[in-house]
Amino acid sequence: MMNGVKRFLTKARTHGVMGTWRIIAKALKQGTLEVSWGARPQDKLALLVRWLLVPFYTIIRGEFPFAEFYPFDVMLRTPSGALFYCRRGTGDVFALTFDQSQWGEGFRLDIDRFLPLGGGVFVDVGANVGKYTVEVARRIGREGVVVALEPNPDVYRRLLFNLALNGLRNVFPLNVAADECERRVTLWVNPVYHGSSSLHMPNERDGRAWQHAQALKPVEVDARPLDDILDELGV
Repeated sequence: MMNGVKRFLTKARTHGVMGTWRIIAKALKQGTLEVSWGARPQDKLALLVRWLLVPFYTIIRGEFPFAEFYPFDVMLRTPSGALFYCRRGTGDVFALTFDQSQWGEGFRLDIDRFLPLGGGVFVDVGANVGKYTVEVARRIGREGVVVALEPNPDVYRRLLFNLALNGLRNVFPLNVAADECERRVTLWVNPVYHGSSSLHMPNERDGRAWQHAQALKPVEVDARPLDDILDELGV
């Protein structure tokens, strides 16, 4: 615990007073967003408890728990009404909500521009738990098609659950990676930041993914050319 406190104080001195307050303000904004997205009262309560525990975790560990500290399973409901099941101990909640104010509006504008209501084709390579797949599939309706590729078997199962949770039948989910040829490849799975899992071993330029490099788990997965997949599906 004392080592965590020392790391916390060192980082606070590095950022300065204003820098530390900006981090706190950003954390409060993120926490408020997460709690507001709780689908049920128990989900809101679980997320609130998580954020009440964050200061203690930060001081003890000496670092802010961006995605790794979610001690409860929760259900999220996005502003559009999409539902997502998020498993404890993963970065699912963080991946779905982080920087929502920045990417959310821009993403919706792009979808409005390129995909009409009631039609179109959307390909999501590295679909994770369905952050984009679910939102787009709900928008384009049964006349449209979404192809969602997610090579991580564990994450793929959660993607399937979220598709069923939203009653989506216009999605082709595939447990496969996109590659230049059909073969077996090694996927380096990040145990917390699933969105950082990659077909290449992270290096120092990969930021937080590199910080978790020692915990990465190699998983053999199937890979296929994207063109072959789309031709086979007829889209």
